[in-house]
Amino acid sequence: MSGNKGSALSKIFGGTGKSGTKLRDAEDVLNKKVEHYLEAKINEETAIARRNARTNKHNALNALKRKKRLEKTLQQVEQHELSNEMAHIDLPTVSAQIRTYAQPVAPSAELAEWVS
Repeated sequence: MSGNKGSALSKIFGGTGKSGTKLRDAEDVLNKKVEHYLEAKINEETAIARRNARTNKHNALNALKRKKRLEKTLQQVEQHELSNEMAHIDLPTVSAQIRTYAQPVAPSAELAEWVS
């Protein structure tokens, strides 16, 4: 039964299975597509603002506002990606700490059983 627990814990805390790798790969591809799309839209809004700077200031200002909003969204996506990456890094660390603290508990349980 303890073999099952170890297996379940390794799956939860940093087990490197194929599904975890596939999920990270899919997440990376999605993030790259979103970033590429947002960067393209930012460039498009910049071009609109430059094109309208002299002739239609209202449209130019609106384009700059949209550009600013897109830049903020891109920054949020990058922060989300960074926090996800940090979570992937922290899981093996937490798993190792759990294993480290769980090892002294096992002999104590055996000692308690022997004493009683």
